[in-house]
Amino acid sequence: MKVAISGANGYIGKPLCNFLLDAGHHVVALVRDLNDELPGELTQIVLNDLSSLTLSKAEKIFKQIKGFDAFIHLAAMAHNDNRETHYLEQVYKVNVRATEVLSRAAAEANIQRFVFLSSIGVNGKSNTKAFRETDQPNPHNFYAKCKYDSEQQLLTLAINSAMEIVIVRPPMVYSRNAPGNFAKLTKLVKLGLPLPFKRLNNQRSVIALDNLLSFLTLCADKDHSPAAKNQVFLVSDRQPVSTQVMIEKIANSLGRKTHMAYISPRILLLLFKLVGKRVFYTRLFDSLLISTDKAQKLLGWQPSVNMEQQLSYKNKRFD
Repeated sequence: MKVAISGANGYIGKPLCNFLLDAGHHVVALVRDLNDELPGELTQIVLNDLSSLTLSKAEKIFKQIKGFDAFIHLAAMAHNDNRETHYLEQVYKVNVRATEVLSRAAAEANIQRFVFLSSIGVNGKSNTKAFRETDQPNPHNFYAKCKYDSEQQLLTLAINSAMEIVIVRPPMVYSRNAPGNFAKLTKLVKLGLPLPFKRLNNQRSVIALDNLLSFLTLCADKDHSPAAKNQVFLVSDRQPVSTQVMIEKIANSLGRKTHMAYISPRILLLLFKLVGKRVFYTRLFDSLLISTDKAQKLLGWQPSVNMEQQLSYKNKRFD
């Protein structure tokens, strides 16, 4: 299989390149700048700044990967709480306009399948009943709204071109070196301070990096996943975990002991609001559940790695 990957030097992109190479696939990395940390057997193509990518430039680039089996679009501008106009404009340019440009160029270059990494944030920020693909989208912030806008554009393109679209909405992706909220939890564990998670019984669906890599690879392969054509999938590990359990598993992987304390969630919410971290409170204490029934029934996919295994995995080629 011939596969091109945008965002190939990112947290998910780099291990995905290695995963595909080790499986014997031909991989081309589309990167912002040349990166000597990527495998030497990998062909790199420079995209430069996605916020200024034009269709004519994209079409020239895609001539080098004309007729490839798949293009996996991972490149995106990470979300944060910045609401300044300039920042939001950049997020939109990178996450929506650039996706449209790349997908149109890919269709013109006869790429067989375009796999788009979206976000569970398109469904919403929390729930008590598991999200499904059939639920009404409810993007909970600007980043999620951009992802949803890109999804809609891609599904429209699928109607008007021969290129197939596959959209994947994962929750938090974790591994030993994960960035973002998982890194913040790891930092809390390393501080060794008492943490206010005792008796916290929320449930959050998350996905191990290896599980996501296997699913993206399956979606890129038309021969092994014909039913994925023009579909949206929600994916996660087999079982959700509470924040308390997640902290304990992180601590175990680091050989640390955890010190749990109980503080009323109402008091914690007030404290988080006072320091301007209401969003982080939601990600720590609210529940977010995902049903993976569609991926399992339609594609026969099963997550093969659990949290203990992922956090004990020290192969730097993948993580």
